Amino acid sequence: MKVSMPVSWGGTLGANGYHHFGEPARDEKNTLIFSGFIKNRHQLTKNTSQSDAELVLAGIHTQGTDFIKRLEGSFVIASWDGATLSLFRDGFGIKPLYWSKLGGQFSFSTHIRPLLEAGVPAELNEEALPTWLSLRYVPGPETLFKGVFLVQPGTCLQVKSDGQIETKVFYSLPDGVVDKGISRKLAISNTLDILAKSVSSAISVSSAQNGVGMLLSSGIDSAAIAALAKGHKITAFTYGMAGQINEIDEAKGIAGECGFEHISVKGRPDDFKALKDAIFALEEPLGDAVIAATWRLMTVAGAHSSVLLSGEGADEVMGGYVHHLVYAKLACFGQKLPRKARNLMADAMSAIPAKVWDLMIPYPGKPGKKAFERIGAAIKSLDHPAHSCAALQSLFSPDEQRRLLTKEMASKTNWKADAAANAISVRWGKGSDIINPLLRADLAGWNVDYNMLRMSKLAAANGIEPVFPYLDRRLVELSLTVPGDYKIKGWQRKVLLRKALNGVVSNKIRQKEKHPFTLS
Repeated sequence: MKVSMPVSWGGTLGANGYHHFGEPARDEKNTLIFSGFIKNRHQLTKNTSQSDAELVLAGIHTQGTDFIKRLEGSFVIASWDGATLSLFRDGFGIKPLYWSKLGGQFSFSTHIRPLLEAGVPAELNEEALPTWLSLRYVPGPETLFKGVFLVQPGTCLQVKSDGQIETKVFYSLPDGVVDKGISRKLAISNTLDILAKSVSSAISVSSAQNGVGMLLSSGIDSAAIAALAKGHKITAFTYGMAGQINEIDEAKGIAGECGFEHISVKGRPDDFKALKDAIFALEEPLGDAVIAATWRLMTVAGAHSSVLLSGEGADEVMGGYVHHLVYAKLACFGQKLPRKARNLMADAMSAIPAKVWDLMIPYPGKPGKKAFERIGAAIKSLDHPAHSCAALQSLFSPDEQRRLLTKEMASKTNWKADAAANAISVRWGKGSDIINPLLRADLAGWNVDYNMLRMSKLAAANGIEPVFPYLDRRLVELSLTVPGDYKIKGWQRKVLLRKALNGVVSNKIRQKEKHPFTLS
């Protein structure tokens, strides 16, 4: 089989064309291409002059591909030994890695567009439309392009010279089963210790680059990173827009306390006009207005920093989303009532005025009637957790999707009402705890195929390497093995993180609720 490596590998693809980073590393056995960074390289080698690619090549030379299991960080790797091509993607799917098999040719790349240029037809994957319309992203390994697939996180995809393709998992998220031996006090202590070390390690790796920056709001996630990075030479970037909750002044104060330079990025009406550039960089549309704001931040940050620390991932790890809280409450409620009673109550909800619901649900904005229709649908399907969560999170219901698609398009989609639920189900944890399986599903789904895809591609298009301290293996594994009520208790989210940061950030920041980051 012919193997093709389009030119974008290890580089960036933006509105101004391709930018290539370095050449493959080689020894007498293997040719290796690497993109990303190894966060725990100090544990793997004492050779500070060795690049990450050379480190991985040497590790594979002596230990085989099992060496990849020891790597922590953000990376995609291709290794060729003359007979087998091995593609690796880090355990949290921070960077995308695409592949396609067309006839006798196998192509792979960090971006979709080079695969199309290599001969893959640019055709819509109609069967992915139901999940995209529901979840606002396409769960991997599928994409919106027919015949273009993603290597899954923590997976090695091997292509033999005879064309056979095999996959091997080298890292999996914990299944969410609770370890009852971890006390609340120990969990709080370990959370701070792990996060502090993760930030320190990220800065250590980042300092070798030119210009370290961070995305800073006035919320707990980024404020914690700032506090733990205090004293380092960092430039903080904050986005704010008139008419929204403007965090610029508070973030500027946090940056000043930490000794950071601060750059305010004030939203403009024409930020929406740049959406075409953002979608060009994303290559697939994602359903969120925050993309325009993220793109603007990245274009400004790219002029000052090559590495950018971000608090993304904290909500998925620590239980910070509203749907985490709502699902926890609904699940507890569902355990106390028989199905018929739940269904009657769900139907009765439609008679409650939206203004009343707006007061009851701690959502950052006004949810409106549609949100409460979702809650009703979630209540009716509580016997099937993944279906309940799909109802809670879906943008368009199955009925709305039928009305959106033309008859011709619907006939091509092989339309399935439970497509979104199935995508969540395969990522759902096995634990009996209410919260942990949901966090696992979000970490393996939304965080990979929306959050990281958005951040990594928009950053790469502006020459930035993003770093996410909350996506630390030890922190994620701790969160998914402690009881859910360590993270969500009463009506408060991120309880474990808030308690861990006592004395690290102000009480005002610790108690602050999540605000929307949108354009209007």
